[in-house]
Amino acid sequence: MSNYEQSERLKSVADKVIESNAELLHLKDPACRIGYQTSDQAKKRNGGATIVYADTMLVSEKLKAFIPYDFIITFYWPNCETLSPEKLERLMYHELRHVGFADGKMFIVPHDIEDFRSIIDTWGFDWL
Repeated sequence: MSNYEQSERLKSVADKVIESNAELLHLKDPACRIGYQTSDQAKKRNGGATIVYADTMLVSEKLKAFIPYDFIITFYWPNCETLSPEKLERLMYHELRHVGFADGKMFIVPHDIEDFRSIIDTWGFDWL
């Protein structure tokens, strides 16, 4: 059974990343509520072939009665614990780009080529 815990450390990382990236400043709006958590699970997919470092989920309307967030970003700590502070910030930047918030609507921004192109152009193939 996996344990999940809210993380003030990740919130601090997110705050720093948001402040330093103009395209993320809209996430400071108090109407966009993001929770940050760690998991002790070493998450993988594709039959264990792909390591999952983190993910971002949209909280359903049904669960918002119990969860005070619109989005939850989870870092799977066994996969992240050896990342440098810089790489942890890069991963947070990537996850925050999945947070869609416009005109009062919340949505997940899917992966696309432009997203990875921007990351690779900025930090190279070994960005994580």
